Amino acid sequence: MKNKIVFFLIISSAFFIRICNINWDQGLHLHPDERMLIMVADRINFFKNLNPNFFNYGSLPIYLLKGIAQFLGLGNYNDMLYLGRFLSIIADIITVFLVYKVCLLLFKNKRVALFSSFFYSVAFFPIQNSHFFVVD
Repeated sequence: MKNKIVFFLIISSAFFIRICNINWDQGLHLHPDERMLIMVADRINFFKNLNPNFFNYGSLPIYLLKGIAQFLGLGNYNDMLYLGRFLSIIADIITVFLVYKVCLLLFKNKRVALFSSFFYSVAFFPIQNSHFFVVD
């Protein structure tokens, strides 16, 4: 029970750290990769045009962003910026969970798995990348 509480605290603090200041650029689209991904996602439509004419970063993030945006009715460019950043946060929280599970399988020690997930959750680079809609 104690491990579950600690793991919940790690996941929730990781989410809070990543969601904090999600509007870091006040909506000016200052990150070039993020801007390009959103511009490409803005070009496609799941019912009319599926060809993004851009495959540098792979297709999954573009189709995922556009599909969820269309499903939620968030079709404009600015809405996709924050939706993309939120998707990055969710992907990184899933990564924290996967780090825990992989360490648990490898080391068979819950303490090591908790420390590993904690250290990943406070690492600088994952936090930085989860503030952008990038696929690095």
